[in-house]
Order: sequence, then structure tokens, then C-alpha cells
Amino acid sequence: MRTYQGSRSRTPRRSGLTALVLCALAGLAQAQSEGEQRSTRPSASGRVVKAFDFEEQDTNPLPVPLGWIRAQDDPAVPRVRPGFPIWNHATLDYKTPAFAGSGSVMLPTNGGSTSLQLRYGELSIFPNADYLVSARVRTQGVEHASAQIVATLLDQYGVALESTRVESQLVKSEGEWTQVSIELEGLDPSAAYMQIELLLLQPQQQHQNKEQAFRVWEQDYEGAAWFDNLIVAQLPRLEITTGAPGNIVVSEDPPNLQVLVRDLTGEQISANLRIYDVHTRLVHEESLSDDRRRVHQHHQTSLPGYGWYRALLEVVADNRVVGVRTLDFIWAPPDPSDTDSGMFSVQTPLTHDKLAKATPALVNGAGVDRVALQVWDQHTTLDDLDPAGPRFGIINQLLNSGTQVSFTLAQLPMPLSIDLAVDPDEVLSAFSEPNGPWTQWGAQMFDQYGQRVTALQFGISPTLESPVLLERTLADARRALAGFVPGPTTIVSWPIDRPIPSQLATPGNTLQISDNQTATSDAISTIVNEWVGMHTQSTGVDESPARLGLDLRPLRQPAAQHGMQAWSATSALARRAITFWWDAGISGLDRDRFELRLCDAWWVSEGKRGQVMPAPELLMWRTLAKHLSNRTPLEQIDLLPGVRMLVVSAPEAESNLELDQTDGTSGGLVLWLDEPSIDPVTLKLPLANTSVRVFDVMGNETIVEPTKTGNIGVPMHHIPITRSPIIVEGVKAELVRLLGSLKLTPGMLESRSGIHNHHLTVSNPWDIPISGRVFIVEPGGYTGDPGDIDRSWEILPRTLDFNLSGGETRDLPVDFAYSLGELAGEKRLVFDVELHADQNYPMLRVERTIELGLNEVDMTLSAKRNDAGITVVNVDISHRYDREQHFDLIAIAPNESRIRRTINALSPNKTVTRQFAFTKPVPGDEIVVVLLPRESSTRLNKSVIVP
Repeated sequence: MRTYQGSRSRTPRRSGLTALVLCALAGLAQAQSEGEQRSTRPSASGRVVKAFDFEEQDTNPLPVPLGWIRAQDDPAVPRVRPGFPIWNHATLDYKTPAFAGSGSVMLPTNGGSTSLQLRYGELSIFPNADYLVSARVRTQGVEHASAQIVATLLDQYGVALESTRVESQLVKSEGEWTQVSIELEGLDPSAAYMQIELLLLQPQQQHQNKEQAFRVWEQDYEGAAWFDNLIVAQLPRLEITTGAPGNIVVSEDPPNLQVLVRDLTGEQISANLRIYDVHTRLVHEESLSDDRRRVHQHHQTSLPGYGWYRALLEVVADNRVVGVRTLDFIWAPPDPSDTDSGMFSVQTPLTHDKLAKATPALVNGAGVDRVALQVWDQHTTLDDLDPAGPRFGIINQLLNSGTQVSFTLAQLPMPLSIDLAVDPDEVLSAFSEPNGPWTQWGAQMFDQYGQRVTALQFGISPTLESPVLLERTLADARRALAGFVPGPTTIVSWPIDRPIPSQLATPGNTLQISDNQTATSDAISTIVNEWVGMHTQSTGVDESPARLGLDLRPLRQPAAQHGMQAWSATSALARRAITFWWDAGISGLDRDRFELRLCDAWWVSEGKRGQVMPAPELLMWRTLAKHLSNRTPLEQIDLLPGVRMLVVSAPEAESNLELDQTDGTSGGLVLWLDEPSIDPVTLKLPLANTSVRVFDVMGNETIVEPTKTGNIGVPMHHIPITRSPIIVEGVKAELVRLLGSLKLTPGMLESRSGIHNHHLTVSNPWDIPISGRVFIVEPGGYTGDPGDIDRSWEILPRTLDFNLSGGETRDLPVDFAYSLGELAGEKRLVFDVELHADQNYPMLRVERTIELGLNEVDMTLSAKRNDAGITVVNVDISHRYDREQHFDLIAIAPNESRIRRTINALSPNKTVTRQFAFTKPVPGDEIVVVLLPRESSTRLNKSVIVP
């Protein structure tokens, strides 16, 4: 099966603060070397333990640096090392430009890989200390090979402690010097020495490729890597954690951070703790030590509210930053544990030890009761699938807690891949036969869990396989699994930008759409609607109906985000998730036929002590699951331009109560801006007779009371709206739907003389009769003082009575007349409403806007004032009539005569520009331009302000 590669894991980038540590240590190493002979080894207890500048031209006659050996395959040693031929000779280089000084070490290749290794005993260390190894690296002339640094701790006998081995990133810099660093943690008490190896690795020897089968390896036969300024420094040991699994703290009280600072160098240090919120605002700062070399304390934080936070622990010695640790954590509000999360779920890997241990916490932290567990990848061994092992233990824990589980077979285990002679990503092809080789790896798992886990995803990368072939192989897989899993559901990942084939909208299949993080909300709506239009019902009692899912991932890991990036990315993902939830909810299909899955919303920090840390999206997911999972979409209201306004029902548990047990204010609203806005946007609407609760995506609650507004004190709720979705609870849904139904048709006021016939639409969302009265108070100035009334607007009648039966919609006739001198543009349209429904409501008010203009004509104005004081007004005109049009233009400016221009025979959909120049207007003056279509009673008036 052909696939394209998706992102399976994400490695956080090294932060800028770590770069500060490297710079400080480099400066310290230079200062230290200037005060010592280059042959003198720094003390193991100092900050800089060893510095190699490779300037040995006056002291070393050998071709390699003192204390280093060429670790190539060599029968004379003997040393057996396939892939490292003896003809590749690392050497000191004083001819090629170094990073600093004139000396560096060069590792060339003539085919095969090259190694230069520090000898055993050359670099002694403290067993429980942490160390940083950094160097400058560059490559030249290599296309396939890459440079790398590897460090390993040795015991006192020179035996490598493999659990301490750390590899740097692979470097291919083509002539540019690159900073490379790795950190070794003192976790083995038997450690006595450090071994460092400088490498130029061909692809086959690169660790990430060692398990790839059936590959013809390319390699370079010329080129080299250079290393310079190699520094080994002792770091202070820094640890910071919440102590909670996954660093997700669900509590009413702020988290308690556990902080450890220990330094063995003897220097006077100070440690500072700072905490930033998702907007990178500093919310907490405190000094944890004062010239002490050890701090171990539990620190009670003071945070402004629930949310995602980053704690920064920084250690300074002699005005230099010598150590940095960061901790990302979530503080979430406690919620009832028995809430059904509906279509909201998460995907977590059991194939990563630390993430596997944190999986129950991640599921709980996301507030869901559905999880897709990644149980296979290419590194999976048979020991990993031992029923008595930890992987099965986590599955049992989740199932016993009532969590709905599905399995993701992300990749074939490498031995199975080799046995079948297929790529590890070709998972589905392995299940072509009921008793194939896959049974050795899956039969025990499927036999044990097949009754409770019936959904299996084959592969994690979106497939590019043909729908016809894919349908056939999915059917084969279901038949192969039928002996273990009754009525299995097969899940396949599908690219979001690939059309959905009808062959896969069939019983037993789940199409899991993989978001490419660029799809718009409209694109997601289109996908749901396409799938709903082609879905089929289950045709057999043992077959599950066709299902549709959407996988959403953070745009990037939090470690790579700064400022508003994290907040914007979280808000964007929330908008896409809500769009899918809404369109699925209004589709008419059962909600259990849809799944919203959050993937990769966490990361593991670097190092052996690395911790699982959550992304902001995880808390957002918890908020959406809590507030939307048990509600039903009701209606989308177009009330404010550019605002998405979704009305949702009361929670199912509350909507089933008798009417006399609830006041009906358990409905909700979901609000956000569809496009960014420079000006603040505020919803002004009576949402209920009482206060409402507004929740942001981090779960923080704000109480909004109704305030009396306008000349008659109409109670209104004022709610600011941004690009980040908010959820409003305590809303009277029927009331909001009625107010949202009030609108004029046609939806534009034509700029022409005479009476304009319109209708006011009123809908009754209750299932009981209602009555009332609508007052049209704007346009006309009736919302202000009596002296502000504008009698140029005639609206007949301004008061409209209505009596509606349950669910009825009615159009009430209303006529408009206004002055031809009225400026075009948006006009306030305000309705005051008396309503008698399930109760007698106070006077209500709803505000809209309506456009005054010409439906078939567009005119745009712009003004520019030059240094000579001349104001030039540009007027662009186009039209959509079916034949040529003739226009007259009149420009009116203060203290100047009117200027007239003509436009003759303007073709449809063509644009023409006319200019007017004035000498007397000053900044702030208003210039009016009147467009007069000939042979018509219409006119269009617009104005522009002099800049």
C-alpha cells in the first residue's frame, strides 16, 4: 500500500536559553585555557571539565589529537566494526580554516564511515553529575553522510554503560559551522569516565536507519566533516516537575512544583523560577536560592487561572547562565468523571515507554472516555506483547475504567516486516490471510481483547492507495480478524485534501481523515457533508455502520512556539474541531458514527530524565469535551457580521428534566470571529433573564450579568468576541433563536426614491404558542434622546404584532422610505421586542446592520493629501447590469464648488476610475461623492475623510 509520510513524533527544538548556556561555557572555556597550559587537564570539579581546541601543532607530532584514537575496523587491534573501513583516517587539520584559531580535526571518507574516539581514562567525571558536551561542526562535499557526536559514560574498568549513551543530531551543513550539543545525565552511580566519539556516518550506520530492511544504501566516496572547540562542562543538576503524571494537574488549587537544584562545582549560584502563561506573559517570578549550591523544595505557585503554563528554572553563576530547565504543565478544573465525551477522543502511543505510562493521565487530562492506543510500531518486540507486560497492563487499566479503546497498528514490527518482505508502513497488506505470519504478533492480543476492542486502524500515515484496491484489502483484513474480533471495524487514515471515495463509506469501515493543518473550517464542513451524502446503513447484524473521523494535531510542539503562536494555534485547532462537531451533529446521523481525535498533543523533554509534558491543545480538548459532548447543535445564527454564532441545546441529562424542574436557561452559545478584526467585536444581546457563564478554551469561567442599556434600560449581555472560541452557558436557547430570526427581507435597502417593500421575519422556536410586538427603533434615532430622532426615515408600521403557534415562521410586511441624500453603507437596524412565551419577558433588544446601496453597482472611494495641500479623491466604479451603463459623478467638498465627471458606456463587470482634486479641504473634512445612473431614479452617496 502506498502512503505518504505523516508526523509520528516531534522533537522539541533546543531553546534560545540553552544557547545562552553554551555561549557562557564557551567564554569560560576560553578564559580558562588562556590561564593554563594547553596540555593541562581542567579539574573534574570545575565548570569546564575539558576543552579541546585542537591547536596541537607545537606539542603533538601525531596525526590525531593526543588522547584520541581512530576507532575503525582493524584486525590488528583487533577491532571488528563493519562499515568503518580502515582506510578512512581522521587527522588534525591546520590547513583548512578552523572555527577558531588554525587547528581542527577532520574526518574524511573514501567510502564508509569514519570515527575518532577519546581513549578510556582521558576524561574522569563525577558519577552523579550532569554534563554538557558541545562542539562546532561543519561538513563539506557530502551528499548522504552526516556528522555526529556520541558520548557514553564508562565504569572504572572502561566498560560502556549503554543506558547513558547519548547521540547528537545528525549534521550536514555544507561549509557552515554549526553548534552541536548533547547532555549526559548522571544516573548511574558506577560511572567514572566519559567517552566521546566524533563521527562521519554513512546512511547505513546512522542509528535511525539501522532497522530498515530491503534498502540499497547510498553513500559518499569523498567529502569530510570537521570538528572544533569541543567543550565538556559540568552542569548543575536541575529538576522541576508537578509530580502529576503527564504534568496534568486537575485540581481547584494551583499546582505545587517540586524543584531540585544541585551543583558540584563549588561556585556560588543563584536559582530563579519564572512562570509564563500561553500568551508568554510572566505570571509568577521568585528567587529560590541565595548563593546556595543545593535547593530542594516544594513550591506553591500563584497562577491567575486555569491554563497551560511554562515554568523556567534558571541557574546563574558569576553573572553567567549555567543551567536551564523548562516544564510545561496544565492546571485544569476538576470535572465529573462519569461524563460521556461523545465523539471526542485522543490517540496515544503505547510504543513509547514514558508516554505509555502517562497514557491514563493523558486520557483523563483530555477529559475523554475514548482512546486509540498505538500498540505496534517497527521497534515493537515480542516481549512488548507479553500479556503480563506493562503494555497489556495499561490496556487493562483503561478498559476496566470504562474507557472505549481502539487499537492502532502504526507500523509492522521489523521482524514481521522482514518476514513478509514489505515496508513497515505496509500494515494492511500483512492481514491478507487469516492465519498469516501476523498471528505470531497479534493473535494473543486480539484473542484477549477482541470482545472489547473491535476497532483497528491499519497504518498511521494517510494512504494514497486506490479506493478499489483499498476496499478489497480492508475486506480481507476483516475476514482475517473475524476469528478473533467479532464484527471488526477497520480504520484507515485518509488525506484531508483527497476526495472521499464512496467505496469506503460502507459498513465495517471508518475513514479517519488526517488534517494537514492548513484546511479551513469550510473545507472540513465540505468533507463531512460529502461523506454524509454517500453514507450507507449497516446491512448485517454483525457489521458496524460506516463511520467518519478527523485526526487533529497541534501545528507544532510548544517548545518551538513563542508568544501568540501557541494561543493562535490552539484557537485555530478549536475552530476546526467545533466545525466538525457541529456538521456531524446536524447531519441527522447518530453521533457515535463520528469521532474527533486529538493526536500528539504532548511531548517528551530531552534526556534520560525527560518528562511527558502536555501541549495547550490538550486542555482545550478537555474544555470542548466537557461543554459540547452531551449537547446538540440547534441553529447557526447570522446576527453579527463575521461572527460564528452557534446555538446549542441544554446538556442531555438536563434536557430530559420536566419543565417544572428547570428554568430553561441551560442552553449554550459557541462564538468566535471568522476573520481577524482590528476593532473589538462585542455581542450585545439578552441571552437570559439572569447572568450567563462564559468559558474560554482553557476552561476559565467569567460571569456576565445583564446590564441596562439605552434610553429605556433594556437588559443586555455584553460579551467580547475574538478569534478564540468561547462557550456561553446559562443561555435561554429559544429566546436567542427567536431574536436571531428577526431580520428584514430583502436584506438590502436600495438607494432609490419611493417606498421600499420589505418583510420582517419572526420565527417561534418554542413548541407552544407565543405572542408579542416588535418595535423598529433604528433607523430613525428612537434609541437616543427625543431630540435625536431622524424623521427623514419613514417606516410603516414601526410596531408589528405577532401571534405564532409552536414552530411557526411568519413574514410581517413593513415599508421603508428615506431621503435620497442618505449616505450609503451599513445602517443600524434595532428591534425592541415585547415577548409572551413560556414566561413574560422584559423588553428585549436585538441589533443588526443592513446595507444601504445599489445591489448592481459598486463604488469605492480613497483620498490622499499631498505636501502642497491638494486632496485627490479616487473613485472606482463597476456594475453588474446586463448592458452598458452611463453615469454622472458629483463630488462635494467643504468650501469648494461641486465638481462633475461623466462615465459613458461602461461595460458590465468592468471598472473605471475618476479623480477629483480639491485645494481647500483640511484633514478630518468629509468629501461626498454622488453617483447618478442616467435614466434611473437611483443614486449612490458615499463619503471619504481627508487624511
